[in-house]
Amino acid sequence: MPQNGKCQLQPPTGYPCDLEIAVRHSLSFYHQTEQPFLVCFFSDSKSPLLKASLLDEAEQTGDIQLVCKDGSKVPAHSAVLASIPYFRTRLKDDWSGPGWTLTNKLELSLPCPVTRDAVEAFLKYAYGGAWSLRQLSPTDALMMQELFSLADACGLLSLCSNISDMAVVTLDSVGSWLEFVSKEHGSDVQMLDKKIRDTVGDTFEKLNSDKAFWEALNAEQLSSLAQIAKSARCEEATLGQG
Repeated sequence: MPQNGKCQLQPPTGYPCDLEIAVRHSLSFYHQTEQPFLVCFFSDSKSPLLKASLLDEAEQTGDIQLVCKDGSKVPAHSAVLASIPYFRTRLKDDWSGPGWTLTNKLELSLPCPVTRDAVEAFLKYAYGGAWSLRQLSPTDALMMQELFSLADACGLLSLCSNISDMAVVTLDSVGSWLEFVSKEHGSDVQMLDKKIRDTVGDTFEKLNSDKAFWEALNAEQLSSLAQIAKSARCEEATLGQG
């Protein structure tokens, strides 16, 4: 039982052999109690490795399925996801619906449509923490953006922060990132915006002394750059007067 508000339960003695038995037994208890055993157990910061291992067994021991953008379903455990605001609310609402068990899994839609790869990456983080992000490519703009959007919509703000830290904006992905940060987000995208500006700024700084680059520009491109330079000078003058 919890003591001083913190769960003191330890992993099953025969882990990992007895884990499935413990999960199956506890899930039935989870569906009927306000303070379920597994929520308490998996919210303990000392059990990240146990949670990560449990994800591998979700097909057999999971009691919910997350529906991806393409209609495919990814199995998971309600007891683990119940600590995330979006799922805590959804699971509470669905408790009053038809019974759902290990053999009759509850299907949950996601707050935003994302690929199966993004859902699986989200679950790896939810089960195992930031270490799982090492498996992702920081330059994969689509994955970074989908994962950020899903975490933002679900209220998993620590994942949003980690994505902002690790994402690498390249010249090829600037357009995609500009479109992404222009949309409304609950989480702060200031760091992502700075990375976009740094990428573009660094590129032009290198091209500034490249004679071939300037000679290749057509009249329209030169006119656009001139307008940008003029606006920048006007803004500097205004700030100087202030």
